[in-house]
Amino acid sequence: MADIEVTIQDKVAVVTLNRPAVRNAMTLAMWQGIAGIFARLGQDPDVRAIILTGAGGNFSVGADVSEFSKVRSNIEQSKAYEVAVDASSDAIANAPKPVIAVLEGYCLGGGCHLSMACDFRYAHTNTSIGIPAAKLSIVYGVRSTQRLFGLVGLTSAKRILYSADRFSAVDAADMGLIDRVSNDPMVDAEAFAAE
Repeated sequence: MADIEVTIQDKVAVVTLNRPAVRNAMTLAMWQGIAGIFARLGQDPDVRAIILTGAGGNFSVGADVSEFSKVRSNIEQSKAYEVAVDASSDAIANAPKPVIAVLEGYCLGGGCHLSMACDFRYAHTNTSIGIPAAKLSIVYGVRSTQRLFGLVGLTSAKRILYSADRFSAVDAADMGLIDRVSNDPMVDAEAFAAE
């Protein structure tokens, strides 16, 4: 699909969220697409590791709220949407190969949800990461909240969720939300994947 690009080279797959004009905001079709892509890559014998990243200098600002009136206009649609979001992160988390998120620019809300499903998060020094759900008067998903708690512990998870603040890559690394901060996280991720 045009909004998600997949390349494979030297047994490393790179999955790129490709809507740079809207900072890689995730549509319902993209959530559904991620689930299928990671299921296929997980079974592909020519893939040993997977990198998830975003095009145009941002990882993802999360869900594309501009389509909510079409895809979340009633209870049934809202439930189906949440199922698709959870299926995408479950497919990433359940991939039987190492998955590395390469973060740059904005990694917010649903973008953070995707990154937390990965095994590792490598971030550019300019990364801004956060979960603004509280400012939007919405509840962050159960699976995402569990993953957040597992990564950063109870106190930091509360700080991230209650404040709805954006954190620098260094601050996020101090909390355990990011594994590595550098000026070229893609090079670092590719080197790690090659190992």
